Amino acid sequence: MVDKLEEKGYVERIDCSEDRRVKLASITDKGKDFMDEVFPKHEKKIEEIFSSLSEEEKDLAIELFKKIGLRQ
Repeated sequence: MVDKLEEKGYVERIDCSEDRRVKLASITDKGKDFMDEVFPKHEKKIEEIFSSLSEEEKDLAIELFKKIGLRQ
């Protein structure tokens, strides 16, 4: 996945100062611009999906997301 993001110019790999065996992925300006463009649309879609749930269902979804590691 990182290879594809790097090919598109959205991230770049940088060396880790604490461990030479590690490469870190850092978002580029192009990646930030892409996120600024895409995220509001994504956020709106998520809001549409969750607006159909009751408060109890939303709470349950949050607990399930926590259990499978999708939310802290």
